[in-house]
This record gives sequence, C-alpha cells and structure tokens, in this order.
Amino acid sequence: MTTTFPQVAEAVGAVLDPSEVRWVSFGHLEADECGAMNDWLTLGARASAVHGELGARASAVHGELGASVPLGDLAIRPPHAVVDGGSLELGAKRVTWVDTPHLPHGWDAGLLFYERTATQFVGDCSVALMALADGYESRFRSSVDGGAEP
Repeated sequence: MTTTFPQVAEAVGAVLDPSEVRWVSFGHLEADECGAMNDWLTLGARASAVHGELGARASAVHGELGASVPLGDLAIRPPHAVVDGGSLELGAKRVTWVDTPHLPHGWDAGLLFYERTATQFVGDCSVALMALADGYESRFRSSVDGGAEP
C-alpha cells in the first residue's frame, strides 16, 4: 500500500513541528478522509481526532463490516465529539463544527467554519463542486440559506 503521509508530514514540518499537532479533523468517516488519522495521533502525543457528534459517537455506515465500527473503535485515542454549532478553541482562534449530513455524501459529514474569515474547512470539495455543476446548486443554496427542499 502506498501512503502520502510521510510527504504530507514533511510539508507540514515546513510550517510547524508536526509533533505539536493538537487536533485532527475530517469531513466524514471514510479512508480517503481519515486514513492517516492514527499516523497523526501517533506523531502528536497530545493530538485528538475531532469530529461532529454523529461521526464520533455513532456507527459509520460503509457496508456490512463497517456498519458496526464507530470512530471511537478506529482511533487510537477517544475522539473529541463536537455538537452541531459547537466550537473548538484553537489557541487564539475558534472554529465551529457544522453538521452537513449527506453533503457532499456521508451521513456523518460536517465541516469546520472559521467565522472571522468566513472559511469553511471541508472534505471532498471536488465532489461538492461536481454536484453543484450537475444542477444541484439551487438545492445546496436553499439548504445553506435555511430553506431546504424536502
């Protein structure tokens, strides 16, 4: 199996000491989103996986075997669950967890939002952009604006 973790850790090392990573987060529970989670948790002795309450506490639905495997069973340390709209302090900055079930596709999907710069930290951006390009833009916009279609 090929992994990009060593290259990513090296790139992070150009900005900060990777062993100082405190939080590891991802958009939803899936190998392409969180496959290196335990590598980061091993590297950072104080690091914790952080996810929305659904993904951190409930079962991930990925087929017969994965249906009974919660994030708590996958992570080498207990994950930190953040409720929808709950905040996570990052030193002088604070981000908010926003549940986005099924957007872009996982029922446990969510994102971190940094209000000061209106930055959304999301996974599977290309999938979301493809969905918007395929005519789902009005549904997405109405759901973000609070008037979700049934």
